[in-house]
Amino acid sequence: MKQFRFLTVALAGSLLFSACTKDVKEVEEVAPEESTLNFQMSLGEQANEVATTGKVQSGPISWSEGYISFSDITVEAVRGKQMLSFRSNISQRFNVFDVVSTIGHLNLPSGRFDRLLFKVKVAPLGSYHAWLMKGTYTSNGISTPIVVQVMEPLTFTFDHRTPMTFIPKEVMNSLINFTLSPISSGITETMLNNAVRTNGVIVISHKSNTKLYNMIGDGLRKVFNIRVS
Repeated sequence: MKQFRFLTVALAGSLLFSACTKDVKEVEEVAPEESTLNFQMSLGEQANEVATTGKVQSGPISWSEGYISFSDITVEAVRGKQMLSFRSNISQRFNVFDVVSTIGHLNLPSGRFDRLLFKVKVAPLGSYHAWLMKGTYTSNGISTPIVVQVMEPLTFTFDHRTPMTFIPKEVMNSLINFTLSPISSGITETMLNNAVRTNGVIVISHKSNTKLYNMIGDGLRKVFNIRVS
């Protein structure tokens, strides 16, 4: 089977680490010499747009609904000449339009790490897509529903090259800010006017309107370019 063209991309926005004041007793199964790293996702600056309008405008498309299905998180940590790998199962859907959502956590050994490589896997969960977006396209006063369906697994990777020190029993938050606006970058009204309709809906998937599907894949690359701070 032909591989999906944007199977592996880099996760965009900024990954911010901060200490959490939450009582460590609330985090289960933390060994005495371990620290806990929570993973959260946020709309960042677009949160105000969603709060005001309930949607995000991206080119000619207005996105109003969507989710991402997270499968697991892997952290590859470098400590001197030692490479350590940690994995946490998630199996959770994240509502793209939530202002902030916790998607999972990992327990890591305390101490200093020279580099951390994060891999977040997105994959279908049961009948749910790996990634789904819904919106509308309006032309000449006529609105047409649009649905983007991704069933192929995706792996988002981001590299934290600045050394970090984890304190025993400390709870840390990693906040991933991202933006939805570039998703439909390059897609024009003419392309949408010429798109195939299925019962009046523009369905964009690996089987339908594939040119638009690959363009949205390119948009994902622009959305998910990591900056770590």
